[in-house]
This record gives sequence, C-alpha cells and structure tokens, in this order.
Amino acid sequence: MCGIGLHASLYPVNSDEFNVFMQSILHRGPDHQAQLHINNKLILGTNRLAIIDTNPRSNQPFSYKHLCITFNGAIYNYIEIANDLKKLGHSFETESDTEVILHAYEEYGPDCLHKFNGMWAFAIHDQKTNTIFAARDRFSIKPLYFYHDSEHFLLASEIKQFKFIEHISLSYNEQHIFQYLKNGGFKNYNNKTIYNEINQVEGGTYMIFNLDNFSKNFYRYYTFDSMNTKGINTNVELKSILQESIQIRLRADVKKATTLSGGIDSSILTLETLRHQQNLRSYSYIETTDKSLNEEHYLYEILEKYPHINHQVTLPDKLESIIKECIYYQDEPPASLSTIAQFLVYKLAHSKGEKVVLSGQGADEIFGGYPRFFSFIPKIFLILYIKNSFPLIRYLKSKIRKSEEQLFKNGASPLEVFHNSKAYSKYLLQSKGLRDLLHYEDRNSMAHSIESRLPYLDYRMVEGMLNARSLFKFQLAKLKGALFNTYKKDLPKTLFKRIKKLAFDTPEKKLLANGFFSPEEELQKLQKRFPSLPWNENLNTKKLNEFTAWQLYFLNVFLDQDLEIVS
Repeated sequence: MCGIGLHASLYPVNSDEFNVFMQSILHRGPDHQAQLHINNKLILGTNRLAIIDTNPRSNQPFSYKHLCITFNGAIYNYIEIANDLKKLGHSFETESDTEVILHAYEEYGPDCLHKFNGMWAFAIHDQKTNTIFAARDRFSIKPLYFYHDSEHFLLASEIKQFKFIEHISLSYNEQHIFQYLKNGGFKNYNNKTIYNEINQVEGGTYMIFNLDNFSKNFYRYYTFDSMNTKGINTNVELKSILQESIQIRLRADVKKATTLSGGIDSSILTLETLRHQQNLRSYSYIETTDKSLNEEHYLYEILEKYPHINHQVTLPDKLESIIKECIYYQDEPPASLSTIAQFLVYKLAHSKGEKVVLSGQGADEIFGGYPRFFSFIPKIFLILYIKNSFPLIRYLKSKIRKSEEQLFKNGASPLEVFHNSKAYSKYLLQSKGLRDLLHYEDRNSMAHSIESRLPYLDYRMVEGMLNARSLFKFQLAKLKGALFNTYKKDLPKTLFKRIKKLAFDTPEKKLLANGFFSPEEELQKLQKRFPSLPWNENLNTKKLNEFTAWQLYFLNVFLDQDLEIVS
C-alpha cells in the first residue's frame, strides 16, 4: 500500500515541486520514499507502506526490463499468478506483488487486469511504446486522480497533491458541490471531483496516455454486465468463498487486525481471522454522547464468545479539531459524523502499531443490508415465517419510508425503478453509496498509514451474490439472510434478533439539538460563497434533516481549510 505520483511534461519537470507533491501524502507511505526520473520530462514517485516483502528490494518505483511501475494497493493472488508466469518462463527477484504486476503486464498486456484479485491503482511506463498504462481496480477501492492540459499530465493518489503544483490553478465545481447537499452527501458517482480541473479514473477502467502526442484514451475492462461468475446457491459455498477471500487477504509480512462493531459483517471477519491469528486485536467505536445509539452489549457478546484484545474509542470532547483533521485528509466534506468515528478508529489502531486492518465494507450492498431491500424479499418467505415476522413487518411499515427519505432524499431513483435486488445492488455498487464509503475507508486508514483490506469485495463474492437467487439471498425473511443463516451456529443468538444496525452510529441529532453549530448560519455562509446557486429553491433550514444540516457545516469546514490554497 502506497501513495503514488507521476508528472509528465513537454518541458523539464520541476524536481523540487514534485518533491512537495509527494511529501504531501507522506502518511500513505512512511516506510520509504523514492522517485525515478525516466528523463527530465517524466518522473514517477512512490511513498511506500511496506506490507508484502518488506525487504528494500521491493521498494518502488520498481523497474523490470523496459517497464517501470508506481503502485498503490495489494494483489492478493500474486502467488498463484507468479506460479503461472514461472511456467511461461518468467523468473522473479523479489517476493512482492509489485513485481508480479509488471511480469503479468509484459505477458498479457491490459488483459492482466482480469487476472488480479485485489485492489489497485498503478501507472506503468512502457519505454518501448512511450506510453503510460494507468489502471484502477474493479470497485474503486484505491484512488487514482489525474490532471491534463496541453503541456502537463499528472497522476496522484490524493487531490491535495495537485495543490502544490504552481501552474495548476484550481476552481470549485459549484454544481458538484451543490449536488453533494442535494444528494445526501454522495459525491463520487462519476469521474468528476469537487474541482473542475481534477478528475478521477473510474473503477474498472484503465487509461493509455501517449507521451509522443500527449493524448489519452480510456477503456472499460470490467462491468457487471461482463461478469461471468455463477451465482452462489448454498451456504456451504458462500462460507467457502468468504473464508478463502479472508485467507488471501491475510497474506502480509506484518500482523493483521480487524474493525469490530458487534454487527454480523465485522463479527464474521473477526472470528474467521482468529482462526489464523490467535493474538488478534480488534478496534471498535463506542457511542456515548447519545445513549440511545449505544449498542456495545452486542460487541461484548462477541468478545465473550471469541476472546481477544479489543480497543475502543469514543467521540472526544474537542470534536471540532478532530473534524478539521479528518476533513483535511479526506480532501472533501463527508456525509456524516460516522466518517469522523471511523477516522478515530484508525487513529487508535495506528497508535497500537497496526499496519493491516480487515474491514466489513461492501457487505450491505452485496448481501442486501439496507431497508430498501425489504421490497425484494420473496413474498413466500413472509408467509412461511409469518409467526416470527411481526417485528420485521412493524419495522418495515414504520421505518422503511423514513429510511429511504433520509438516505436517498433527492438522490436515488424511485423505488419502482429497481425491479430486483440485483439491480439495486448494482446501483449501490457503481452509482451511489459504496464509492463514497470506499473513499472514506481509504483516506481514514491511509491517513494513519494503515492498509485497509475488504474481504467482502472479493470480486468472486460480489459476482456470486449478485447472481444469487433472491430465495437464497433473503433466507429466514431477513436482510442479509444468506449471511445470517450461514453463520447462525457461529455467532451469539442475540445478534440475529437485531432489527437495526448501522456502522458507526453517531449523535448528529443530539449534537445539533445542543447547539454544536447553527444550520442557518452555515447556510448563509454558503450562500455568500456561491451566490449564483439556487439555494432558496432547494434548501430550507426549517425542513432540513440533521444529516443535511451537518453537511452544510462540513462543507464550510472544508472550504475554510481550502481557502488559502485554491483561488
């Protein structure tokens, strides 16, 4: 896991400026920093977080024959790919996944991406063709941003890097900012960013940049329509795939930890990781400001059944300074305080010396964990389980509409657009929801020099559950029923009775009621900053829910921090 950078120009690149460009993301790779000057017009840089083959021989940028790479991520099946390449005559000098990428690219070209199981954002310079091959993983787990004008081309892991290049003048994408408030905090639903001049390579896409004519072309190598994995149809099969996904994500030359909330997703990751690492440590956020959101008794039941060291964190009294720190690393305003809570969890993990943490991101999207998925539970289940489903039905009637309004207000398509759970899952995975959550996951973990690994987003699990029948996915007439039924013998019984579970429940409503900030004042600030936007038509502070009110506040914090840098 690393921070990467590349600067190509028609003129000699300023080395001192590129140094600052890379130093701004030192947190992503504190173990080793290096640059490779291909010539005076092309520089590649890497800040390395050493996880696989920590020996200096695997430092980056890494060269092999006519190829050179700067790589951020992890290829979990690199051992299997290397073995296949050895049969084709390849030999390796390291035990790193970085070297495997270069050999795979030499052998297969862009088709190498189909062989990778992992998360990645990398750029390869090919001296023979004088091109840059830049690619991002299937689901946008790792970030890859770019800037391109008639004289310069830059790639980066984080937006903040571009702010230190003198010739780049950044301006706000006002419509993108306004959509953030209208769409419930969603931002990363296309290749745009909060700045007009900076774009991102989208997940499942690679770019070929021609250094001779300074042009670029994009190619989609992965879509959900192209997936060929058969649907998962049995609990035994589901468990087998998940166990293998976790096992290969434990490939690292450092110890591993987990996040643990007391919910089913993180509990499964923790118990499965304990099978491989007995001295496991897990990290949890405990809500204490609003006691109605406190669910730590579920956490303690997991700890009682699977004893191990667990470290916990709560929101601090001086919350404002933590919010500012988190937003600085995020490079954009978050959607809710849950991002801040996650930031604190990784901050705690870093203080304990962790470098790899397994997290449950993605499970709700692929297993059906959000309230709207109730609409896709087969009616036969509601009949078969009618005696035990009254709490579910009451919850459905009282909460589902409210949840939809809260989570998807002005942002999601109407409910009737999604004809089945597969269509809705695809929407969450590629259009709204997960891409923002992955942004938070990456920035919060890497801000503290931690590699976050996400077993539920193994492409075999994603595709297998997308193609699974609804009768399998919603067993027991439950959201995430397949996951519950698969692990019913492994987890405390009380966990299966939970109706509500959101990761990092945070006290937006209570803090707002206690006057943490004034929504009216925050809106007035934004109206002065962007007077041309239709504020009065779309936002009324008397009708705001607490999440949109907080987004007003987060946006102003972001803009205050950015004011001195961006003109």
